[in-house]
Amino acid sequence: INENFFSLKYDYRLEWEKAIRELTVNPGQDTPERVLRMLCDLMDTSGGAIWLYRESWRQFTPAAKRGDTLIVSPVPEDDPRIEALRSGDESLISFDDEEREALFAPWRRFVDHAWIVVPMRYRSAVAGFAILNRPRAPRTLDWEDQSLLRLVAMQLAAYLVQEETAQSLADARQLEDFNKRFAFVVHDIKNTIGQLRLMVSNITKFGDEKEFRDDMVITLGNSVERLEGMLKSLTVVGGQRPQAGTNHQVVELIDFLEKFTKEKCSLGHNVLLGTNLSNSSLVRTDFDILHRVLEHVVSNALEASAEGAAVKIDASAGKNTLQIAVLDQGSGMTQQFVNEELFRPLKSTKRGGFGIGGYQVRELMRDLGGDVIVESAVGKGTCVTLSLPLVLK
Repeated sequence: INENFFSLKYDYRLEWEKAIRELTVNPGQDTPERVLRMLCDLMDTSGGAIWLYRESWRQFTPAAKRGDTLIVSPVPEDDPRIEALRSGDESLISFDDEEREALFAPWRRFVDHAWIVVPMRYRSAVAGFAILNRPRAPRTLDWEDQSLLRLVAMQLAAYLVQEETAQSLADARQLEDFNKRFAFVVHDIKNTIGQLRLMVSNITKFGDEKEFRDDMVITLGNSVERLEGMLKSLTVVGGQRPQAGTNHQVVELIDFLEKFTKEKCSLGHNVLLGTNLSNSSLVRTDFDILHRVLEHVVSNALEASAEGAAVKIDASAGKNTLQIAVLDQGSGMTQQFVNEELFRPLKSTKRGGFGIGGYQVRELMRDLGGDVIVESAVGKGTCVTLSLPLVLK
């Protein structure tokens, strides 16, 4: 009766025009922030937060927040609440719903005075979700509110997916440009090797001549300077990505970490090793790649720390995994940078850095069957945890 015999609460033509205007104004503002602002205005709330799905990261990452938000952190793709959003077709889920309260209660920690969860579905998948706090004035959501919210959320999901696709394409183009620059470096290395090869071949002929020896010293010095310059211009952990399972060996993790720590200390670095594992803790991995990854992570930690400050390596056991945590006392990073930028290619906080290191560390760890987790806070340092599959006996 309400739907067919009485006037509707909303003029959908006006609401659609308002939605388009909200999405197109203020181009300097990030798309997720515009989407969140639009949802808040539609529901007359003062704030909330929005999460977007990152397929390569296997999680929903915080993309924007507004108003009084609490701890905004990533949500794994296999979270039971995500499964509930995936299997349902509701336009919203209220935290006041007695049937859902027990399931969705943990998400209250994300937003102060959490009121509703708005799923944004795209082609039967959940592209993201928003949690909004309570409206400025008490209100009850009827079928018209839910219908409008469902329609708007579907359009916003499509808009956000298109934005993410465009960002992925831009990242791919940046990587292509990086490959071109890397090819130039390889070409310079080839030329340098040619000079060194020529010098070596002439040593047997002219090695006893003083002028040749003087020229050789100059050539070696120039070659070293050139190679050092090329190394500084690249922040790559390692070479080509290995195929899954190639060159994997069973490694005693404690023995590996003790040798690594001793190697770093012999170079004058303050690196401490702490562990509660036994010497028989085994992992199946590629020794060279793991050493390369740990070298990169520890080098970054040392670089971020004050001179003489200790970098600690902790080894512990997880569920069917062994974990290596590298902790520094550096300046740290913002949670937003960790969530949105750290693992994107060509994003860096270092002056002159290419920003490829974090991206490659994660890809190499996943090639090894593990993963990497980063926890950081400004002024409190950073903890990078590398997990590897445990060899079960």
